[in-house]
Amino acid sequence: MASLWARSSARLERQAHNQIANVDWSGFKRFLEASHGSKRYAKDKVRTAKKYAYCLFNGDFSELQFMSESKLNLVMCSLSSLAKYLGIYERFQGLVKAYGLKWKNVKAEDLLLSRMINTERNGNVLEWVKQVKAEVPRLSVFMDFIVFSGLRLEEAVNSYNLIIDLAKAGRLSEYYNEENEALEHYRFKGLFMRKTKKAFVSFIP
Repeated sequence: MASLWARSSARLERQAHNQIANVDWSGFKRFLEASHGSKRYAKDKVRTAKKYAYCLFNGDFSELQFMSESKLNLVMCSLSSLAKYLGIYERFQGLVKAYGLKWKNVKAEDLLLSRMINTERNGNVLEWVKQVKAEVPRLSVFMDFIVFSGLRLEEAVNSYNLIIDLAKAGRLSEYYNEENEALEHYRFKGLFMRKTKKAFVSFIP
């Protein structure tokens, strides 16, 4: 019985390998670029789809059940696009249902920001900011804000949203001190005064 299972498993692996090798990955990349308009986004999805395509071709999504939410979203989004490109989307949907997987589509900007978190930890923020601005121009203002404020990504998101909300309500002066040209984060302790991470003031002329 064990030898039979081993032979069957090896056969499935060979079939998956052959199917992966036969995919026109360059064509898939062009398909993604035409759909989303971001070369960086397309490149990330192609790389992820290549890595996990065997799950789709083997009809086995069990490995995906143990992934974190963010990783699962990226893998599922990549495999979904690959399945659409190959014309086997119904098969993909059947596997999603069979394995009880839930996911949400990953937008280009979400993927870029996720990658930026990792880049931030590695100390290459400025270089990555340039790449983000080039790939997703609509995020340029926010990227500049991150650089000028000196805030961590999570803090920058909170600050940026707070500025928008207060400005709409005509209460921006509660946060931005025009005389000192500074964002006074300490006024909003719940957002910026954490136990391990604290942001007091950012000077924004």
